[in-house]
Amino acid sequence: MNKLLVSPEARRDLEEIKTYISEELENPVAAVNVVSRIIKSLKNLKDMPGIGSLLAAKVSFETNYRFLV
Repeated sequence: MNKLLVSPEARRDLEEIKTYISEELENPVAAVNVVSRIIKSLKNLKDMPGIGSLLAAKVSFETNYRFLV
């Protein structure tokens, strides 16, 4: 089974995204939906690590990292 580590910074970012959408944009339903979709993508990445685009296609150095939009 694959492990997916989410950094404390990433966790804070998710919380800030949720707070911003909920409070600043006054849309708590959208806030929950957006964060839920991000978490679902993270779970998909854990289950299928080959999904997403290769980061090497976007940067000027070799890496095996992938990214999701």
